[in-house]
Amino acid sequence: MKIIFMGTPKFAVTLLSSLINKHEIVLVVTKEDSIDRKGKVIESDVSIYANTNNLTLLKPHDLILEKNNIIKYEADLIITAAYGMFLPNEIINHPKIAAINVHGSLLPKRRGAAPVQRAIMEGDNKTGISIIYMTDKMDAGNILYQKEVDIDINDSSDMMFEKLSFLAIECLEIVLKKLEKNEITMIVQDETKVTFSPVLKRVDELIDFGLDVLIVHNRIRGLESNPGAYTYLDKEIYKIHISKIVNYDFVDTPGKVIKINKDSFDVACKTGIIRIFELTPPGKRRMDVKSYLNGKNKISIGVNFKKEI
Repeated sequence: MKIIFMGTPKFAVTLLSSLINKHEIVLVVTKEDSIDRKGKVIESDVSIYANTNNLTLLKPHDLILEKNNIIKYEADLIITAAYGMFLPNEIINHPKIAAINVHGSLLPKRRGAAPVQRAIMEGDNKTGISIIYMTDKMDAGNILYQKEVDIDINDSSDMMFEKLSFLAIECLEIVLKKLEKNEITMIVQDETKVTFSPVLKRVDELIDFGLDVLIVHNRIRGLESNPGAYTYLDKEIYKIHISKIVNYDFVDTPGKVIKINKDSFDVACKTGIIRIFELTPPGKRRMDVKSYLNGKNKISIGVNFKKEI
């Protein structure tokens, strides 16, 4: 089939790479490049993959204004996966068969831009992949196929995106075969069971050690590398990436470093102890704690991380 593929992050790349040898990718659409603080142009993962594989690529700033640059490509399907922009009806209605979306939750639960991160942050024990028809309402289309997967206590968002990307390949392959044979059975979403997982904001990324250890752990693992949960030490920002719960009942000053280990350090929460294995110190790259402790650092027993300056 002829496919227009629309996506942005690594999750979408895994799907796109599974399609290029079985179908004709007539066009890839991704979000426009961004500029970092140093003025460096940052391409999306899908953009890099498309260019590397000589796929026709568009990075529209405004889908409504630039829709004609997309619908001029004949397509049987449009497949979106974590694209990050709403599609106007002219694009949704363009393909011969359908426009479908690959979504990282068990719809109707967790519609929105951050279903994987928020599922972990809010302590869900399962999630999944839902493949739906696209409509002009966010993540509200009829379900074509759905499959669930467990979220383990130490699964991070990075780990779950990887699990879900391979599950999505399996689900999408089933759906495409059924669409080709016109054998699809749809499930209408139950609007009474809808929940939302909106885009992450800066306040969602802040670690509050004044909460119970499980809540702190869930926030850290839910935000692992993108964007990473952060806290303050001596008025400087530290990002925390990998953690593990070592005690649920211990009580001491929240945010206080109570133990230094060879490859980690332990911090008191409102109740419980969390062990930190990877962090990004101010002005540095992400690193394991062992490397950080071997150099010049400000972390020692008794120092306190804060939720505000």
